[in-house]
Amino acid sequence: MISKYKDYLEKKLVSAGIKRKVYRSMKELKASGAVHIGAVLFEDEKFQKDGSKKMYTLENGTKVKRIKKLTRKTQMTVIIGDYSEEKCEAIFSEFLKGIGAGIDDGNGNYVEINILKSYWVDEKDSILKSKIAVQILIEFIGGVYVDVPFVKINEIEITGTEIGT
Repeated sequence: MISKYKDYLEKKLVSAGIKRKVYRSMKELKASGAVHIGAVLFEDEKFQKDGSKKMYTLENGTKVKRIKKLTRKTQMTVIIGDYSEEKCEAIFSEFLKGIGAGIDDGNGNYVEINILKSYWVDEKDSILKSKIAVQILIEFIGGVYVDVPFVKINEIEITGTEIGT
């Protein structure tokens, strides 16, 4: 899922105005020396027991009970940097406008997206070459699921003795 989240955020950065390569590691970002930058970095992941259940129909028509074993909270940091405060602010604003409330995880499950906070960093306080940069902490809340198929009644065989004799 992490690569799906990174892909999603990278597309949003490009549509917001990042013109160059979007970096996916701190090592690449530090080595780049670029002033106009965009980056998507993995930050943290936490899990919590859940156990909620939902009836679900798969694409082939099979009915299953989908059990959410764990809630999965994945945090990503997005970095936008530029040579001018105005340009950085404009890209930042467009990026925030482009982030949706959630995405599909590819298996029919909804993953909620929350923008948690941002940090603005001046060129004097940063390792980056940008005059100003903003770091945005974004959280994806999804889950780890197990599907348990329902057994059709005509597939059940009843054996044993008669009741009441």
